[in-house]
Amino acid sequence: GSLLARRRGWPRRVFVAAHGRELLLRPIARVAAAQRAYDATRRWVLREADGIVAVSRYTAELARGLGVDPSRVHVVPNGVDAARFDLPDARARALAFRARHELGERPCFTTVARLQPHKGIDTGIRALPALRRRVPGATYVVVGSGPDEGRLRALARELGVADALRLLGRVGDDEVVDALLACDAFVLLSREAVPDVEGFGLVLLEAGACRRPVIGARSGGIPDAVDEDRSGLLVPPDDVEATTDALARVLGDPMLARRLGEGGRHRATAVLSWDHAARAIFELVGASLAADRPPR
Repeated sequence: GSLLARRRGWPRRVFVAAHGRELLLRPIARVAAAQRAYDATRRWVLREADGIVAVSRYTAELARGLGVDPSRVHVVPNGVDAARFDLPDARARALAFRARHELGERPCFTTVARLQPHKGIDTGIRALPALRRRVPGATYVVVGSGPDEGRLRALARELGVADALRLLGRVGDDEVVDALLACDAFVLLSREAVPDVEGFGLVLLEAGACRRPVIGARSGGIPDAVDEDRSGLLVPPDDVEATTDALARVLGDPMLARRLGEGGRHRATAVLSWDHAARAIFELVGASLAADRPPR
């Protein structure tokens, strides 16, 4: 609708925000003709827009693959409101969360995500047997609900680590923040299972804003959310051994965990805040509009 309205002079510019999954969807693939029409419409919108604002380099490459002129694709990563996680009672909230979920002083790593196969939560569970031999008591806390819950619980039982897994289900926003504050490391181990991909991984920035070290899979847009060796570590998706090694490093080395956590906080406040994202988009749109102005 905006593109059609632009022909009448309003709006003057139309930009498309792209995250990733919407560029891969084939919602009516069973009806070939309808899917071709859907694909053609998507390509038309992307090509006619004045610019594509992609949340990651990965998403930008998807847009280019759909025929968008590379000069009109601009990467503006997601931002985070770091102030939301700068809490004077952070330690008390973390301790209360641990008490509520009977974690005590166990070393724990956390994922906040919908329970779907592409999120890679099963990789974290598969890492637990070897990890617990290296980091006694290591526990995996998963916040979120979804269709993969039964499979994940069965996998933990099969591997003999059901006691080391906490599936908390869907919780409120405050409990999500408490989970981030209470963990010793945050992990997002998503795999690419088209159309389900991680376009960026905003929760990695939120964990960093809580001064938590993060471990992400090198898939989709996750590498843009993690400043490797400064705010966190990256591992290949589905690589249980590499995941185990990364977790053992972070959980077993408080100095490393602290350094990465501080790096994550810096990234959230000085590099990838919403203020930075808004400024980048403002400058992008402003430059596009300025191109219309006649020289003085």
